[in-house]
Amino acid sequence: MLALTVTASFSPWRRRGAFIGAGLFLSVLLSLPALLTHANLRTFGLAAAIGIGAPLFTVALTVISRSAFAARMLLLLVWFGYITA
Repeated sequence: MLALTVTASFSPWRRRGAFIGAGLFLSVLLSLPALLTHANLRTFGLAAAIGIGAPLFTVALTVISRSAFAARMLLLLVWFGYITA
Protein backbone atom coordinates (compact mmCIF):
# COMPACT_ATOMS: atom_id res chain seq x y z
CA MET A 1 0.00 0.00 0.00
CA LEU A 2 2.88 2.33 0.71
CA ALA A 3 4.09 2.02 -2.89
CA LEU A 4 0.86 3.61 -4.12
CA THR A 5 1.57 6.81 -2.22
CA VAL A 6 4.82 7.34 -4.11
CA THR A 7 2.84 8.67 -7.10
CA ALA A 8 1.59 11.55 -4.96
CA SER A 9 5.01 13.19 -5.16
CA PHE A 10 4.40 14.02 -8.86
CA SER A 11 2.46 17.09 -9.88
CA PRO A 12 -1.18 16.61 -10.92
CA TRP A 13 -0.42 17.70 -14.50
CA ARG A 14 2.35 15.15 -14.77
CA ARG A 15 -0.02 12.40 -13.61
CA ARG A 16 -2.65 13.62 -16.08
CA GLY A 17 -0.10 13.52 -18.89
CA ALA A 18 0.81 9.96 -17.95
CA PHE A 19 -2.90 9.07 -17.96
CA ILE A 20 -3.28 10.46 -21.49
CA GLY A 21 -0.13 8.68 -22.68
CA ALA A 22 -1.31 5.39 -21.18
CA GLY A 23 -4.70 5.81 -22.89
CA LEU A 24 -3.02 6.31 -26.25
CA PHE A 25 -0.69 3.34 -25.73
CA LEU A 26 -3.47 0.98 -24.64
CA SER A 27 -5.77 2.03 -27.47
CA VAL A 28 -3.12 1.41 -30.11
CA LEU A 29 -2.09 -1.85 -28.39
CA LEU A 30 -5.69 -3.13 -28.40
CA SER A 31 -6.09 -2.25 -32.07
CA LEU A 32 -2.82 -3.93 -33.02
CA PRO A 33 -4.49 -7.04 -34.52
CA ALA A 34 -6.56 -4.83 -36.85
CA LEU A 35 -3.48 -2.81 -37.72
CA LEU A 36 -1.53 -5.95 -38.59
CA THR A 37 -4.27 -7.48 -40.76
CA HIS A 38 -5.53 -4.32 -42.48
CA ALA A 39 -2.40 -2.14 -42.28
CA ASN A 40 -3.87 1.24 -43.17
CA LEU A 41 -3.53 4.69 -41.66
CA ARG A 42 -7.26 5.06 -41.04
CA THR A 43 -7.29 2.25 -38.47
CA PHE A 44 -4.26 3.71 -36.71
CA GLY A 45 -5.75 7.21 -36.81
CA LEU A 46 -9.01 6.03 -35.28
CA ALA A 47 -7.20 4.13 -32.53
CA ALA A 48 -4.98 7.14 -31.78
CA ALA A 49 -7.93 9.56 -31.80
CA ILE A 50 -9.90 7.45 -29.35
CA GLY A 51 -6.80 6.83 -27.25
CA ILE A 52 -6.13 10.54 -26.90
CA GLY A 53 -9.71 11.82 -26.98
CA ALA A 54 -11.16 9.76 -24.14
CA PRO A 55 -8.42 10.56 -21.59
CA LEU A 56 -8.41 14.24 -22.60
CA PHE A 57 -12.17 14.35 -22.11
CA THR A 58 -11.79 12.74 -18.69
CA VAL A 59 -8.99 15.09 -17.64
CA ALA A 60 -10.98 18.13 -18.79
CA LEU A 61 -14.04 17.02 -16.80
CA THR A 62 -11.84 16.33 -13.79
CA VAL A 63 -10.31 19.80 -13.92
CA ILE A 64 -13.70 21.48 -14.41
CA SER A 65 -15.55 19.52 -11.72
CA ARG A 66 -12.58 19.13 -9.36
CA SER A 67 -13.69 15.54 -8.85
CA ALA A 68 -12.07 12.58 -10.55
CA PHE A 69 -15.02 10.37 -9.69
CA ALA A 70 -17.59 12.33 -11.70
CA ALA A 71 -15.52 12.39 -14.87
CA ARG A 72 -14.60 8.73 -14.70
CA MET A 73 -18.17 7.69 -13.98
CA LEU A 74 -19.42 9.65 -16.98
CA LEU A 75 -16.69 8.16 -19.16
CA LEU A 76 -17.60 4.68 -17.95
CA LEU A 77 -21.25 5.25 -18.84
CA VAL A 78 -20.37 6.55 -22.31
CA TRP A 79 -18.02 3.61 -22.86
CA PHE A 80 -20.72 1.16 -21.75
CA GLY A 81 -23.20 2.78 -24.14
CA TYR A 82 -20.68 2.53 -26.98
CA ILE A 83 -19.93 -1.14 -26.27
CA THR A 84 -23.61 -2.15 -26.07
CA ALA A 85 -24.69 -0.21 -29.16
